[in-house]
Amino acid sequence: MPTQTEWLKRYQSSMMHNFGLPKTVFVRGEGCSLWDADGNRYTDMFSGIAVGGLGHAHPAVLQAVSEQLAALGHISNLFASPPQIELAERLAQLATGGDPAKSARVYFANSGGLVSGWDLGPLVDGTGEPTRTLRFWNGDDTDASIVIDGEAS
Repeated sequence: MPTQTEWLKRYQSSMMHNFGLPKTVFVRGEGCSLWDADGNRYTDMFSGIAVGGLGHAHPAVLQAVSEQLAALGHISNLFASPPQIELAERLAQLATGGDPAKSARVYFANSGGLVSGWDLGPLVDGTGEPTRTLRFWNGDDTDASIVIDGEAS
Protein backbone atom coordinates (compact mmCIF):
# COMPACT_ATOMS: atom_id res chain seq x y z
CA MET A 1 0.00 0.00 0.00
CA PRO A 2 1.32 3.52 -0.79
CA THR A 3 2.69 5.62 2.07
CA GLN A 4 1.10 8.81 3.29
CA THR A 5 3.66 10.88 1.35
CA GLU A 6 2.92 8.96 -1.85
CA TRP A 7 -0.84 9.39 -1.43
CA LEU A 8 -0.41 13.13 -0.81
CA LYS A 9 1.68 13.52 -3.99
CA ARG A 10 -1.07 11.78 -5.94
CA TYR A 11 -3.68 14.00 -4.26
CA GLN A 12 -1.74 17.14 -5.17
CA SER A 13 -1.57 16.20 -8.84
CA SER A 14 -5.17 14.97 -9.22
CA MET A 15 -7.38 16.98 -6.84
CA MET A 16 -8.47 20.62 -6.70
CA HIS A 17 -6.98 22.31 -3.65
CA ASN A 18 -10.18 23.99 -2.46
CA PHE A 19 -9.53 22.85 1.14
CA GLY A 20 -5.75 23.00 0.89
CA LEU A 21 -3.49 19.97 1.05
CA PRO A 22 -4.76 17.43 3.61
CA LYS A 23 -2.45 16.70 6.49
CA THR A 24 -3.44 13.05 6.70
CA VAL A 25 -4.64 10.27 4.40
CA PHE A 26 -6.90 7.86 6.27
CA VAL A 27 -7.14 4.34 4.89
CA ARG A 28 -9.21 2.51 7.51
CA GLY A 29 -11.65 3.11 10.32
CA GLU A 30 -13.22 1.09 13.11
CA GLY A 31 -15.61 2.60 15.65
CA CYS A 32 -14.11 5.95 16.64
CA SER A 33 -10.59 4.99 15.51
CA LEU A 34 -8.92 5.87 12.21
CA TRP A 35 -5.61 4.72 10.73
CA ASP A 36 -3.50 6.66 8.25
CA ALA A 37 -1.52 5.22 5.35
CA ASP A 38 1.56 4.91 7.58
CA GLY A 39 -0.30 2.87 10.23
CA ASN A 40 -0.74 5.63 12.83
CA ARG A 41 -3.95 5.40 14.89
CA TYR A 42 -6.16 8.43 15.61
CA THR A 43 -9.34 8.98 17.63
CA ASP A 44 -11.98 10.41 15.29
CA MET A 45 -13.53 13.42 17.05
CA PHE A 46 -14.84 15.02 13.85
CA SER A 47 -18.12 13.84 12.36
CA GLY A 48 -17.22 15.26 8.98
CA ILE A 49 -18.87 17.53 6.48
CA ALA A 50 -22.24 16.46 5.06
CA VAL A 51 -22.19 13.11 6.87
CA GLY A 52 -23.64 11.51 9.96
CA GLY A 53 -21.26 10.94 12.84
CA LEU A 54 -21.85 7.18 12.97
CA GLY A 55 -18.29 6.03 13.48
CA HIS A 56 -16.58 3.56 11.19
CA ALA A 57 -17.45 -0.04 10.30
CA HIS A 58 -20.01 -0.45 13.12
CA PRO A 59 -21.75 -3.83 12.59
CA ALA A 60 -25.29 -2.42 13.04
CA VAL A 61 -24.67 0.41 10.56
CA LEU A 62 -23.04 -1.98 8.07
CA GLN A 63 -26.03 -4.32 8.31
CA ALA A 64 -28.61 -1.54 7.89
CA VAL A 65 -26.77 0.04 4.95
CA SER A 66 -26.17 -3.34 3.29
CA GLU A 67 -29.84 -4.30 3.62
CA GLN A 68 -30.96 -0.96 2.18
CA LEU A 69 -28.48 -1.04 -0.72
CA ALA A 70 -29.53 -4.61 -1.52
CA ALA A 71 -33.08 -3.28 -1.98
CA LEU A 72 -32.57 0.27 -3.29
CA GLY A 73 -29.69 2.76 -3.36
CA HIS A 74 -30.01 6.49 -3.87
CA ILE A 75 -33.07 7.89 -5.61
CA SER A 76 -33.92 11.50 -6.33
CA ASN A 77 -36.24 13.49 -4.06
CA LEU A 78 -38.55 13.53 -7.10
CA PHE A 79 -39.49 9.97 -6.08
CA ALA A 80 -40.38 8.30 -2.78
CA SER A 81 -39.22 5.20 -0.93
CA PRO A 82 -40.68 3.32 2.05
CA PRO A 83 -37.81 4.23 4.46
CA GLN A 84 -38.20 7.93 3.58
CA ILE A 85 -41.95 7.80 4.26
CA GLU A 86 -41.52 5.78 7.46
CA LEU A 87 -38.94 8.25 8.82
CA ALA A 88 -41.16 11.23 7.96
CA GLU A 89 -44.09 9.55 9.72
CA ARG A 90 -41.96 8.91 12.82
CA LEU A 91 -40.66 12.51 12.92
CA ALA A 92 -44.19 13.86 12.44
CA GLN A 93 -45.41 11.65 15.29
CA LEU A 94 -42.62 12.96 17.53
CA ALA A 95 -43.38 16.57 16.56
CA THR A 96 -47.07 16.26 17.43
CA GLY A 97 -46.55 14.13 20.50
CA GLY A 98 -48.75 11.51 18.85
CA ASP A 99 -51.81 13.79 19.13
CA PRO A 100 -54.14 12.77 16.25
CA ALA A 101 -55.74 16.25 16.32
CA LYS A 102 -52.42 17.75 15.16
CA SER A 103 -50.82 17.23 11.77
CA ALA A 104 -47.21 17.51 10.68
CA ARG A 105 -45.22 17.17 7.47
CA VAL A 106 -41.47 16.81 7.01
CA TYR A 107 -39.10 18.22 4.38
CA PHE A 108 -35.72 16.51 3.83
CA ALA A 109 -32.86 18.25 2.05
CA ASN A 110 -29.19 17.44 1.59
CA SER A 111 -27.89 20.54 3.38
CA GLY A 112 -29.02 23.22 5.76
CA GLY A 113 -28.12 25.77 3.10
CA LEU A 114 -31.20 24.72 1.15
CA VAL A 115 -33.53 25.97 3.86
CA SER A 116 -31.48 28.42 5.91
CA GLY A 117 -32.55 31.28 3.63
CA TRP A 118 -36.25 30.52 3.97
CA ASP A 119 -38.57 32.97 5.66
CA LEU A 120 -39.90 30.64 8.32
CA GLY A 121 -42.88 32.79 9.14
CA PRO A 122 -46.21 31.33 8.13
CA LEU A 123 -45.68 28.49 5.69
CA VAL A 124 -48.38 27.56 3.19
CA ASP A 125 -49.51 23.96 2.83
CA GLY A 126 -50.64 22.22 -0.37
CA THR A 127 -54.16 23.63 -0.03
CA GLY A 128 -52.95 27.23 0.21
CA GLU A 129 -53.78 27.38 3.91
CA PRO A 130 -51.17 28.94 6.21
CA THR A 131 -49.46 26.66 8.70
CA ARG A 132 -47.27 27.30 11.70
CA THR A 133 -43.69 26.04 12.02
CA LEU A 134 -43.39 23.83 15.07
CA ARG A 135 -39.76 22.81 14.80
CA PHE A 136 -36.91 23.68 12.47
CA TRP A 137 -33.40 22.28 12.27
CA ASN A 138 -31.07 23.31 9.48
CA GLY A 139 -28.50 20.64 10.23
CA ASP A 140 -25.76 23.26 10.48
CA ASP A 141 -25.17 22.42 6.82
CA THR A 142 -24.40 18.81 7.66
CA ASP A 143 -26.56 16.18 6.06
CA ALA A 144 -30.23 16.84 6.48
CA SER A 145 -32.60 19.70 6.98
CA ILE A 146 -35.98 19.14 8.50
CA VAL A 147 -38.92 21.47 8.60
CA ILE A 148 -41.94 20.13 10.40
CA ASP A 149 -45.10 22.17 10.10
CA GLY A 150 -48.37 21.70 11.89
CA GLU A 151 -51.40 23.52 13.25
CA ALA A 152 -52.90 26.31 11.14
CA SER A 153 -52.22 29.74 12.54
